[in-house]
Amino acid sequence: MKRWRRRIGSGAATLGAAAVLIALPGAGTAVADPDCSALFGCSEVENWSGLTAFAVHDWTCEGSTGTVDTTGECVAGGLRLLGSTPGSHTPDGEDWDALRVDAGWCYRVQFVNWWGKSWSASYDRRGQSDAYVKVEDGSIAYVVGQSRTRCP
Repeated sequence: MKRWRRRIGSGAATLGAAAVLIALPGAGTAVADPDCSALFGCSEVENWSGLTAFAVHDWTCEGSTGTVDTTGECVAGGLRLLGSTPGSHTPDGEDWDALRVDAGWCYRVQFVNWWGKSWSASYDRRGQSDAYVKVEDGSIAYVVGQSRTRCP
């Protein structure tokens, strides 16, 4: 979880860098993935649960971090398996816009946005189908717990 602490501590620095980027014509427009925000960076998913999880490449609907899609209509693109090794994450410089919460499971997720806002939420899909949770550009979703029997 060192990355979210670093992200919180760098919120003010990001705002200062954003001001410089806005002032310089053409600066800050190169990003590894064309779907990432030139200003805020890519969205990321990191797994600390000790079990596997899946990130989804593209979110196609409006919404902010934590928005839930239970139909699958708001996601497109490929899935990426995040291993059970704590700290397994989507590749740096790639935009992974959503987390899949598997049917029959309850996930606990910690979110950190680019400006340092941090919060957690539980997504209970026990007895239900898969759901997808949006992660905005410049934000990280940390899967911190998963259970089939209770919400962590």
